[in-house]
Amino acid sequence: MNKILLFGICGLLMIFSPAPSLAFTYNYYKPVGNTNSNLLISWGPFGSLENYNCDTNSYSCLKTDRKKFSENDDLPVASDQIWYGPNKNLAIYRTVEKTSSEKIIRYYVSSYFQNQWSSGKQLLITDDIQKIYWPESNQNEIVFIAAADSRGKRDFARFNFSENREMTRVSVSGSVTNETLSPDGLWLAYYAPLDKGVKSTVLLNLLAGSAKEYRFDYAVPKNWELLTDENRLIAFSPNSRRLAFLEDSHGFSVARLVNLTDIQPLSLSTADTIGSDTINTALDIWFPDNDTLLVAGNNKKNTLDWNLYSYSIAAKNFDSVIPDIAYMYEMRPVGRQIILGRLSGPNLVPVLYNPETKKFNELNLKKSVASGDLSKEVVSFNNGLNGVLIKNKNAKTTSKTPLVIWLHGGPFRQIAKEYHSYPSYAVYDWVLDQLALQGAVVLKIDYAGSYGYGNETAYNLVNNFGKNDVNDVYDALAAIEKKLDFKGKAYLMGNSYGGYLAPRALSAHPEEFSGAIAINGVFEWRTLLNYLKTSLFNVDFNGLYDPSAPELYDQASITAAIAKLTPEQKIVIINGTADKTINPDQSYTFHELLKNAGKNVEIVSIPGEDHIFSKTSSIETICKTSAKALGLDAGADSCQFK
Repeated sequence: MNKILLFGICGLLMIFSPAPSLAFTYNYYKPVGNTNSNLLISWGPFGSLENYNCDTNSYSCLKTDRKKFSENDDLPVASDQIWYGPNKNLAIYRTVEKTSSEKIIRYYVSSYFQNQWSSGKQLLITDDIQKIYWPESNQNEIVFIAAADSRGKRDFARFNFSENREMTRVSVSGSVTNETLSPDGLWLAYYAPLDKGVKSTVLLNLLAGSAKEYRFDYAVPKNWELLTDENRLIAFSPNSRRLAFLEDSHGFSVARLVNLTDIQPLSLSTADTIGSDTINTALDIWFPDNDTLLVAGNNKKNTLDWNLYSYSIAAKNFDSVIPDIAYMYEMRPVGRQIILGRLSGPNLVPVLYNPETKKFNELNLKKSVASGDLSKEVVSFNNGLNGVLIKNKNAKTTSKTPLVIWLHGGPFRQIAKEYHSYPSYAVYDWVLDQLALQGAVVLKIDYAGSYGYGNETAYNLVNNFGKNDVNDVYDALAAIEKKLDFKGKAYLMGNSYGGYLAPRALSAHPEEFSGAIAINGVFEWRTLLNYLKTSLFNVDFNGLYDPSAPELYDQASITAAIAKLTPEQKIVIINGTADKTINPDQSYTFHELLKNAGKNVEIVSIPGEDHIFSKTSSIETICKTSAKALGLDAGADSCQFK
């Protein structure tokens, strides 16, 4: 579940002019044409992006009407699937002929020359191809993966289409993800997810006439797969002589490095560990050259600090080269540079990194300026998790100032110091900033199950929904009340899983909290899991609901303790009417339950919105609704994107 109260102004004591609203900006990027000096960027305030053509040499950007890079579509044969080569001058395409008794699949290869495609040459392939990988250094070959058969077995094959013959074939059983081909086409690596307590990074040698398998096997403490949430699990050096991969055998995702010129004997112990003294969770890896490995990860000393690190294989030096990276974006090569996202206040900015100079430059795009009226402080709690405390420098904190505890979704997600690198989460950071500008004290926290702290923190939520997470919320409140000598009312607010946790913590500790705002939350786990059938939540509850063993569902239930809620405690439910992740009926049913029980509840439904809100007007509605629920006297400019 997302791969998504705050204050009462104390009239005479808190007089200030609201700061201007901040536009949250974000981007995605893709190459334009076949050059290495142009990027197509989509950029702008949330809900109103514009396209830019950016030059990677000058870092300048100009607006463009172009929306995407279009492939050549004038192939000589009508096809139902096409795979283009790295330079877009070769294409393999498939045709399917269905008869009453069989399905005939044919494959053709064509080359693009002098603005036209050659007539297709039929290939001697009869498999049902699922994916095709093109070696960078050998344009006459491909490696393809055939669709799994009825027994779950699939084949990997190396094929030379200039000679029209298969060179190597390997059969694999079980799950296969994150397939990665070496640049020379001789190695194929993949990740085998958790199965019976063991998972593996598998390396296949695809030399002509033979194939050999090498496995890095390791066990994990619980049956919950976490690694597949990372950006990239496997990478090869440009000369195909080194392999890097991520694994979490010791409870943290770490980068491993293997020399492929000498891999006998092979085991996890023979793979060098990179950066584990500095990085808490590695999430992305890339070779910019044969002697350098880039690793993206967060810092052990502060898990909210995400950086790009450079490791010199020869010198064994490990340096931080870009701070505050946006961890949702994987590294991508653009010519001799690397592009990735970097966070700058309320902005997510694409930057280009030069591995030779270890310098980076931001693309020249107009950015929003963060408000100087807010102070943001990272705080640590006794459980080893973190929070971010946000206050208005110009507002006095009194007994009438509300404290708002923000609970992120996920739960396998994380808060951010400024704006989150997930656009769907960053809009809530914008909302929280707006409420803090109006005088509220805001505390964003990570709780049991959060990302970036290792597997133990994630697994602390298994069989503990509504228990360990609620305890973390309560402990965070106690710590901040002591730190600030806070005497005011405390409120809870969250989205998705946080939309569940907010009213759950309220029902568990009604004497400590004055209200909750739940955005697209889960209010009945039994119903949701019966709908999803399989998800990480099934692991947390030991499977679907069993009437003979309801304890875990009862423990997580919000409704079991709503009788403790008083008429003074306010619950606001906000939902998108087109939510495909959590059925909107959950919100409506919970609202009716609270209403019939005589509780102080309000529901605000936003038409047409899914689990992730996509319109600026929707985020403004969430902001205004929250401000109103807290009795804030918001100004005319409050809760408006500008």
